[in-house]
Amino acid sequence: MGIFVPISLGLNGRVDAEFTVVDFETTGLAPGRLIEVGAVRMRADGSVVRELSSLADPGPDVELGATWIHHITRERLEGAPPTSEVVGALLAFCQDSVVVAHNLPFEERFLAHELSRLGLDVPRLPGLCTLQAARTHLTMPNYRLGTLVSELELPGMASHAALDDARACGRLLAHLLKNSRGLTVSPEYPALPFVPGPRRFKPRASGLRKGERGWMACLMERLPISTAGAADPAMAAAYVELLTAALADGKITGVEARALADQASRAGMSRAEVEEVHRATLQGMHRVAASDGVITPAEARDLYRAAQALGLPDHFGDLPITSSGDLRPVPR
Repeated sequence: MGIFVPISLGLNGRVDAEFTVVDFETTGLAPGRLIEVGAVRMRADGSVVRELSSLADPGPDVELGATWIHHITRERLEGAPPTSEVVGALLAFCQDSVVVAHNLPFEERFLAHELSRLGLDVPRLPGLCTLQAARTHLTMPNYRLGTLVSELELPGMASHAALDDARACGRLLAHLLKNSRGLTVSPEYPALPFVPGPRRFKPRASGLRKGERGWMACLMERLPISTAGAADPAMAAAYVELLTAALADGKITGVEARALADQASRAGMSRAEVEEVHRATLQGMHRVAASDGVITPAEARDLYRAAQALGLPDHFGDLPITSSGDLRPVPR
């Protein structure tokens, strides 16, 4: 018996269910072991409720498989919680929701394997496969997640990073729900067993690109919007030190952004925590500039450049300087 009770898209009108879209990076196809979990809890309209993202350590003797595809190495797994704890957190995350994946039976095999290792008998859960739904409702060149996201011009990307792929699948789900207008059944949600989750997650901010908004805006977008665990204080302090050094010249390079992404991962920091650190750092720079009672045009430009480098160009909206670096008229 499988884990999921398959449900499908139909014409039932309004959908009140919440969905948990999942994606796994694994060691192989046998099935292998889970080494990264990404999950997005969302509503039918596409609004995201919360996210879960973490690397997962299956143990020191487990071969990691195709690292050239998922880019997860032993070094990256250092400090990651055990796979069993991440699976426990995922079960709690899925409670009272329809579980969704692109090729759900494929993901189900890996989850079933991990649950069997824990000796857990999990009741059957409502599940929806976007691969099957896309084949039913869309005509496409092929039905790979990356192709669907591209052809439908949906935001996001399929990148062999679990959270990125879960987000892309979630946007595909919202598109399908909007156009098929509902579920053919009313899901029932059994109680799931409790498995202790990790005290701290290790999210991965991968595939950074400078883009139009800069390296750090991309870094924040790659991190989960929040995490259930708390960031490691010492590792978070090390992130602040790296950030301060990187901002010394008023810009952040790709090398510096990747080092900061790695440190945020080691600290277990979410996007909200990283943004809080960035804003606190900018406020500290503002206090230093204003300590003599005046912020000069040169100091204002330096503050603006720092905010722009962190992907927060509107942080200093009250400074007498425009985004182009020109001075604004100061009211008298």
